[in-house]
Amino acid sequence: MLSDPINLTGTEGAVALTRIGVGDGFARYRTADLLTTLSISHAYKTRNRHSVRFDRTKIAADPFDADINQEYSYSVYTVFDIPRLGVSVADAASLYSLINNFFDLSSAANVSRILQGES
Repeated sequence: MLSDPINLTGTEGAVALTRIGVGDGFARYRTADLLTTLSISHAYKTRNRHSVRFDRTKIAADPFDADINQEYSYSVYTVFDIPRLGVSVADAASLYSLINNFFDLSSAANVSRILQGES
């Protein structure tokens, strides 16, 4: 089981996520302000799937009526889809390191470009 709380640092600074739920192959963590949730799940069938998902809620002005605030939600997730045989944890971790390097967490340049529609 992962640590509780999970402490991460993003572009906005430090974030602490406290475990709020756990089940068979599943755990959920949330920030004290209830705006960010981390969900981790595992499914073992013909292929093993491991999912890490961040969901966030933001309150911002309605673009059509500045007097009204709206709740907006968005998410980012990664799924490891691995055959039951033939691929090791080290193999999957190595492939993950490629996407991690592609996204270049120090500058997020490729993330910004992709979110603007580049391919």
